[in-house]
Amino acid sequence: EDDLLDEFVNKFRSSLVVTKKDVDTKYLVNDLEEIAGGVIKRAANEFEKKMNEIKILKTEKDTIETNLTDLKTELVDRRNKVKIVFAEKSGEMEAVLLNLRSFESAKDENMEQMRIINEHLKMLELKKQSLAEKQNKIDSRIKDSLVEKKKIQTFLYTENKKANQHEADVNNQIEALAINMRKIDERIANVKHFNTPEEAAPPKVNPNSMMMQFLENTIQSKEKQLECPVCFNVAKAPIFSCSESHLVCGNCRPKLK
Repeated sequence: EDDLLDEFVNKFRSSLVVTKKDVDTKYLVNDLEEIAGGVIKRAANEFEKKMNEIKILKTEKDTIETNLTDLKTELVDRRNKVKIVFAEKSGEMEAVLLNLRSFESAKDENMEQMRIINEHLKMLELKKQSLAEKQNKIDSRIKDSLVEKKKIQTFLYTENKKANQHEADVNNQIEALAINMRKIDERIANVKHFNTPEEAAPPKVNPNSMMMQFLENTIQSKEKQLECPVCFNVAKAPIFSCSESHLVCGNCRPKLK
């Protein structure tokens, strides 16, 4: 920088010497030297100022270049790191994509199975509705059949009771007729053998035997009344009764609803 300043001053003095040759008067030469000295001094100050400014700018430029170099180095390092990260993550990305394709395939398969199951559920629901309607019809028929069964049981019980009573009445009539027949046979025999009325008189009947016969007949009649209308056997304890007051034996009771 000093060399540049000296070179600049020497060039200016050379120019000044040439200029002095062209000046005629001494007064003008002195003015010229004074002006030249001021100009040289001012030029030297300006030159020094400019050189300082250039130094500052160069320093800033060097700093910028250093920062730029550091940034370029950092950028290269970052790019290298990014490449390494990309290289590491590319394998992971392939695995993720493979899993994703597998999951999507499994999802499609599950959706298909769900669709098939939904179709089966719809068919089962329709079948369920059909069976429910059929069940309602069957229940209605069962109810009607139970009512008819109850009517038949009532009719059978009533008819059986009437038949038992009629049978008991007929048996009593038969027994009475048999007694009369025995009496007539005895009278015929007495007539044939010329027996007197006293001799033909029937032997005295034991009152106890007559009571026993009465009780047996009564028991037989009651047994007919205790006959179960389901199995037609004489009901044994425990004896149950339906809502219509019909008797039913303990064996047949569980069969009735």
